[in-house]
Amino acid sequence: TSLLPSGYPGFKIYPEGDREEYFPVKYVQPYSGNEHILGYDLGSEALRRDAFERARDTGKPAATRRISLMRDTGKEEPSFLICMPIYQKGAPVSTVKERRAALMGFVDSVFRMKDLLSRIFSKEALHPKIDFEVFDGSVSRENLLYGEHDILRGLDSRLKARFVAERTISVADMGWILH
Repeated sequence: TSLLPSGYPGFKIYPEGDREEYFPVKYVQPYSGNEHILGYDLGSEALRRDAFERARDTGKPAATRRISLMRDTGKEEPSFLICMPIYQKGAPVSTVKERRAALMGFVDSVFRMKDLLSRIFSKEALHPKIDFEVFDGSVSRENLLYGEHDILRGLDSRLKARFVAERTISVADMGWILH
């Protein structure tokens, strides 16, 4: 099936390989500029597969851990994906077994942290002397989701701020640390 009248004549699931389950992309919006993602098996990557399996089995939105997406510039950007399962209408979904049997697919969205937070917090919304970082799970360079500067204040004990706070928040069942 397709959203395009001509269908997807070259549709193929990739990357190749034998897996227990496949989670191929069948629809993408906007289509223009994202054609290359059609057929990509999101289950071929462990971080994404984990989120899809958690969503399927719980019936709740699930987020990936930190993933990196490539920009047109060739630069990797910290990102995450949230997915939500879609079950057959009227099917019982009160147990994991029933949810697995009723699964029709998923709706998901990918978020680049820098894009997301720049749209939430305009330059005018934050005081120029307030800085924050977002980490996925633990405070480490590889878990950094967002930071305004190259200096990671959450990791450098030499930086003495007048006020420092750290909070953990839950985002689609993932624990993020705000520093």
